[in-house]
Amino acid sequence: MREWEIAFLRKLRDASADGVTQSSIPKRCHAIVNALRACGAADYLPSAAGRGIRLRIKSETSFKRFVDSRCPAGLDIDPSEIQSHADAIVHLADAKAFNQPIAEGVFIRATKPNIIIQSVDTGDTIPVSQLTASTGCAAIQLSDKRSWTFQGSVAVVENADAFWLHERVIPFVDLVIFASGRMSGRLLDWFASC
Repeated sequence: MREWEIAFLRKLRDASADGVTQSSIPKRCHAIVNALRACGAADYLPSAAGRGIRLRIKSETSFKRFVDSRCPAGLDIDPSEIQSHADAIVHLADAKAFNQPIAEGVFIRATKPNIIIQSVDTGDTIPVSQLTASTGCAAIQLSDKRSWTFQGSVAVVENADAFWLHERVIPFVDLVIFASGRMSGRLLDWFASC
């Protein structure tokens, strides 16, 4: 669940028997309102004052089940506790609720002999040419704790087939990096350092 969805459910829970006015429900919450109504957790009812319609919790048990299934940590989770996609899955049942990846994997290939990539942090080397010959490619992790350096020509290939057969398309390049779609700032920073 996203933060705004949790905030809406918290507002509905805390509104007690009076509920929340239909006009105060953000448009982006309509899907969650429909899901609440479909499972019998909430429904629209006329206001006690006779003016307007309010969304009220219809069944506390159904509402709790709804929340538990979508937000295992409950509605009072502190967003600062979510430090990774894994945390978002455990606490919010939604990996996309965390939008800052802690690391990313990058596929690399080299068909020229003796091409290596070196860890800036440990000095360890990865024999990219050997791994490409035996497994098809190598993979590295880019993160705040792990960075890499490379000396030579680099090409970014966005088409998977061209990546797997780069030696036919761009045989003069030392290292080929697969990047599909929008590239992260972390990946762009690494390209700039190569």
